[in-house]
Amino acid sequence: MFDIACKLVGILGFLLSVFNLAMVIWQNRKRLRIRFGAAGILSLPNHTDLYQIAYSIENQSRLPISITRIQIQVAGKMYDCERLPYVIETSEYRVGGEVVDRTLVKSTVLPINLLALAAESGFLAFSIPQGTQSANDKDLIVQIYTNRGKVARMTLSRHEDTLIS
Repeated sequence: MFDIACKLVGILGFLLSVFNLAMVIWQNRKRLRIRFGAAGILSLPNHTDLYQIAYSIENQSRLPISITRIQIQVAGKMYDCERLPYVIETSEYRVGGEVVDRTLVKSTVLPINLLALAAESGFLAFSIPQGTQSANDKDLIVQIYTNRGKVARMTLSRHEDTLIS
């Protein structure tokens, strides 16, 4: 009788260990929720356009993650996110004609470091050939690289959340 009880406790312990391992793997897997929003195009003097797009990214994993590279496809070619910040928007607060406060909104510089269960939003800037992309295009073909592996190339719709596992 004691021999049967020991075997049952051993089997139960093994099953609980396998269940625990599966839960840890499930909770710590790479899970990003990404959303691209409003876009704008600014013509630069060097015959290129600066494609600016709003984004928000949520890390739904229990481990931190860094987004090291973001690319968009324009006219069949992949373009990297700009490494330098560009001014997206400026606003001034004036009192009696005198500037009291000035706010600059700049594009995000990669890498984007997200702690566990954290989120970030901002603007991304891409330097693309003039006239190849419209600010009204709804779908974007995007590649995102992280320190926890490359996310496959995917087509994302602007203004819609996309869960990346």
